[in-house]
Amino acid sequence: MKKIVALLFTTFLAFAFIFTSAISADAKTLASSAKAYELNPKIYKKIYIKNSSNYGICDRKSSSLTFKKSRAPYNWECASNKVRYGFTHYSKNTLAFTLDGSDYAPINIKFPIKSGNGKVYNPYYQLGGPKYYKTNAQLLKKYKTKAGTFKNVIKYKERGYTHYLSKNRGALKITDPKGRTFFEITKFVKK
Repeated sequence: MKKIVALLFTTFLAFAFIFTSAISADAKTLASSAKAYELNPKIYKKIYIKNSSNYGICDRKSSSLTFKKSRAPYNWECASNKVRYGFTHYSKNTLAFTLDGSDYAPINIKFPIKSGNGKVYNPYYQLGGPKYYKTNAQLLKKYKTKAGTFKNVIKYKERGYTHYLSKNRGALKITDPKGRTFFEITKFVKK
């Protein structure tokens, strides 16, 4: 009887170990801090961008943003209309791309980002919509864009939008729920 109990207990422990290993493998942290995924002005002085419409960033389909060392965090100025944007982390756990003087943020991502399916809290759910948004994240070994080929890019989906995030470069590309390019960096100019 003791042998049967010991065998059952050992089998139970083996299944418990396999099950918890599978869960923790799904929850691997891909990115722990938003700061590492900002567009880094110490490396880049200018970027060229493409939008899906004339009403996108810089009010043109194509434009450029140049780093200006003033009015932080809105240090990236559009060549076309002198409007300033900020690629910034509000805290260790939020990456945002915002317009100076506006609370609109086409990029607003919560960190840490974990691989697989997850959810993030919707602070505006009382105005309508779900209390949580479903998310999905995966690490791409290589990702090719008009600006080049990048390694270890995070593909992050939330609310139907897909963000391709790269360390020191921010969002390389964003696609809308229909798969159309909403925003893309087409060229980086180093210092």
